Amino acid sequence: MMYRLDIIDRCFSKRTIEDIKSAIELEAIKGAEEWISAAIESLNKASPFSLKLSLRSVCVS
Repeated sequence: MMYRLDIIDRCFSKRTIEDIKSAIELEAIKGAEEWISAAIESLNKASPFSLKLSLRSVCVS
């Protein structure tokens, strides 16, 4: 379980959606857990504008 939290922290602590997606894709290449594929699929289906708006709403700049 701790490994999964490390991956989540490493990937979702990025400042842009593009960086988050790149980090998740890198984890998938490394052979990380199966849930990563579902996360990538969900991000690819979502509206880029909505993702960026959501990220901005939770980030404190």
